[in-house]
Amino acid sequence: MPLSPAQTKYIHYINYLPPVMYVVLGVVLMGMPFVIDGAKDLEMTILVVLIGLGFFGWGVYSLWRHSKADPTAPVYTIEDLPLDQRVRTLRRMMLIVPVAFTPAAALFGYELVRLEYGWADRVSVWAPVAFVYKTLGFWPAVLFIPTAGLLLILFLATKLRSIKESNPTIS
Repeated sequence: MPLSPAQTKYIHYINYLPPVMYVVLGVVLMGMPFVIDGAKDLEMTILVVLIGLGFFGWGVYSLWRHSKADPTAPVYTIEDLPLDQRVRTLRRMMLIVPVAFTPAAALFGYELVRLEYGWADRVSVWAPVAFVYKTLGFWPAVLFIPTAGLLLILFLATKLRSIKESNPTIS
């Protein structure tokens, strides 16, 4: 269902937010070494300033690119694509999910092992993982991220199957 022109224009202006946040993050990172007293290491200062400059540059480029976009252009979703492109996009997403979730699962698993064996007093994990660890224990927390990735892949596979069942000519 296409959006109304007012909704499309609203979404266009909301989409200015990520580039602005990149610019703000870049400015904060560039200024951080000069504000923090303990940041006297020259290499770290240069690294943080370069990372901040990268975020700032990406934000300015994204703002410029988004300002050239037509505010009345429709916003498309996967459902609006032609069937063959929709199938390719879903398959691509099913390939990207394990690539994204595997390092996250390994990182959080390592952090939880450090906490469980007493190698660290505290660790940093996502709030849902911490909640599962506090309420259900170690193994459910370790398996939370892989389970979420598997559920996402199953959801995408179900969507792909429904497309294939409704159109048997799509392979």
